[in-house]
Amino acid sequence: MALVSVTGGKKSQRHLVQDVSYWAIYELMHGNMANNIEVDINITNLCEREKVVGMCSWSEDNIRPRVFEIEIDKDLDDRELIKTVCHEMVHVKQYLRKELSEDGKKWLGKQIPNSKNPLDDPHEEEAYRLEEVLFQ
Repeated sequence: MALVSVTGGKKSQRHLVQDVSYWAIYELMHGNMANNIEVDINITNLCEREKVVGMCSWSEDNIRPRVFEIEIDKDLDDRELIKTVCHEMVHVKQYLRKELSEDGKKWLGKQIPNSKNPLDDPHEEEAYRLEEVLFQ
């Protein structure tokens, strides 16, 4: 079973993020994939530091990641908060399935070409597409 912990932000944001996270895990990670994973989410001033609204990484040195960290900007409205959680949980799925390399430079085992817009990278395209599907 997956464990999601949420810190930062307002109490209502923490509850919403936790509920959406568990739902996204259920929808994206069937079977044993979600067993024994931990997702630590921090709602913070991310946009001020990074100029993005969400970030996902794995936080251990294992070749099979099981612990993930997500940061989400605290100034998002509920709609954007939900979409961002869904987007970042797609990245968790990508790491778990080894679709995306830890350094974010390989997709499905192939080098991602340098693009002028990182949003055109295949793992981001999938995350944006699935965030909309999950949001609906």
